[in-house]
Amino acid sequence: MASFCSATLAGKPLTSPEYRQFFAEANRMKLCIFLHPMLPANADSFREYVLGPIIGFPFDTSLAVARMCYDGMFEDFPDIRWIIGHLGGAIPYLMERMDNGFRDFADCRVKIDKLPERVFETFVLRHRLLQPTYTHNGSQYGWRGSHGHGK
Repeated sequence: MASFCSATLAGKPLTSPEYRQFFAEANRMKLCIFLHPMLPANADSFREYVLGPIIGFPFDTSLAVARMCYDGMFEDFPDIRWIIGHLGGAIPYLMERMDNGFRDFADCRVKIDKLPERVFETFVLRHRLLQPTYTHNGSQYGWRGSHGHGK
């Protein structure tokens, strides 16, 4: 069984307490949830040059996934299989910064007890979200999602 979920619901992050019951039930049912971005809540700056889908979608995805990581959602609900749209946003490229945030800011350690890189190690293996792509003269260049983009 699968479900679709936007990166925010009614303008609130997925980490909002009011959504915990939904994710607890999704975890109990071992659902697969496809997380797809929407335009960020304050979307005015994304309207010019159609920057909403170009920049806003990866931004919205990155923000949602980073919040979910630091909130401990991936560890609290280990039986949800996540599919993250748009190549996981910028998370693969921000991993070092997220790890530094965990090391440097107490707020980032309140609900998780290991580096985000370690959270996503399990996440990547369990959900097959991100796979290295080799292009451009054989050097590693970016990531591709399991949905087939970047093949």
